[in-house]
Amino acid sequence: MVVAGPQRARAAVAGMESSGDVGEEVRFVVLSEDGVAAEDEAADVEVLWRHGRPERRWTEAAIASLPNLEWVHSDFVGVDVLPLDEFRSRGILLTNGAGNYSRPMAEWVLLAMLAAVKRFPTVVRSSDRGVWQLPGTLDELWGKTVLMLGFGTVHQIVAPLAEAMGMEVVATARRPREHLPAGVTRWAQGDEWRRELHRSDFVVVGLPHTPETDRIVDGEVFGRMKEGAWLVNLARGSLVDERALVDALDAGRLGGALLDSFVEEPLPEDHPLWRRPNVIVVPHHSWSSHQVMVRIEDLFRRQLTAWASGEELDNVVDLSAGY
Repeated sequence: MVVAGPQRARAAVAGMESSGDVGEEVRFVVLSEDGVAAEDEAADVEVLWRHGRPERRWTEAAIASLPNLEWVHSDFVGVDVLPLDEFRSRGILLTNGAGNYSRPMAEWVLLAMLAAVKRFPTVVRSSDRGVWQLPGTLDELWGKTVLMLGFGTVHQIVAPLAEAMGMEVVATARRPREHLPAGVTRWAQGDEWRRELHRSDFVVVGLPHTPETDRIVDGEVFGRMKEGAWLVNLARGSLVDERALVDALDAGRLGGALLDSFVEEPLPEDHPLWRRPNVIVVPHHSWSSHQVMVRIEDLFRRQLTAWASGEELDNVVDLSAGY
């Protein structure tokens, strides 16, 4: 089996082969910094590991230079930056890194909700100024409602954590589901989630970015949200209409927001979301953990072993749906 990827993946693939887990000999082809394989090696490659290379241009060049490519595995969850039409036209299988970053991101969601009820941003800023100032009456998560837009691997971890804090957990689903997962109080199916906005203390965005979900959290959504509610977005910045968010914050409708993803990154210095007492800007880093690389390599090892054995792979992307 011949696997291609960037230079940084060479040692990991060598370790997988030497461990004997994969079950067959694996030859690794190093792609150039531009994503191109050497001509004498390109025809042999059947697997591409998009390891730590988020650039669309690199992936496009890699696919174009590998004529017999059958499967691409990406470490990342989102696939909206990939040339999905090319995958479809060539019949290339695509799997993603769902689960690689879920635990640290789930902890950020819990942190955001705790920071809101404990007014932690106010406390930290007073501490930075050396000012002994009471932040006002604090609150607790017990009895609060969290509306989770999407129910991927991050929210699957958040749900039981929120339930343990005494919260009501409303999860969204595109299609009817019979069973309630751990921690979920009830489903909101289809567009039912919009009717939950007026009673939700937290709205957590965890949807994939597709043409249908672009700016799905817009002015209408903010107008329906419960006064004083918080928005938490650790997914894609393009899911939120940032101008409408600023307007809702200016109007005092929202309690605040914790945001880890933005339409433009880095967030421009003059962006109106900066320097707000009730907005926490995270520089697209909620995924970070010492354990992430272990999970990334473990997942690809399992996938490569399944591929070598002719078994079905996990995390197969629906190229039509875009996630």
